[in-house]
Amino acid sequence: MVGNRLVTTATNILFNCYIQDMETGFKVMRTSLMRRLGLRGNRFDVEPEITGRILRLGYRIYEIPIEYAARTRAQGKKLTWVDEVKAIFVLLRIRMTTAQELFGTRDPYHDKRLSELSVNPGFQMGGAEEAGESRGTAHS
Repeated sequence: MVGNRLVTTATNILFNCYIQDMETGFKVMRTSLMRRLGLRGNRFDVEPEITGRILRLGYRIYEIPIEYAARTRAQGKKLTWVDEVKAIFVLLRIRMTTAQELFGTRDPYHDKRLSELSVNPGFQMGGAEEAGESRGTAHS
């Protein structure tokens, strides 16, 4: 629990964001964004890698509060302090690496998405308007 707070605080400082719990939760995103991330993590380092790369691309993370009780080692907790240290190094690497090295050439699709999101902060990705449908219209 202390390690998660440390990793979450490091994320908030390194990426100038406010996330309450970096390690807990589902990561939901478009397939095109997931492919763009170029993930390399294969253990618990994938969580900070997803978070750091999304933030480096300029996206904001939206958290939905949940009730959560941390597991004990006897209940199956697998994270150790070593995983937390690795997570901080992953975050540092992503923050210090150039965008060119992380993502390659610029992607016009994501530039367009980011400009849409910055112009209209209430814009909901995946909403009916985005799919070309209007509210109140039934389709069979």
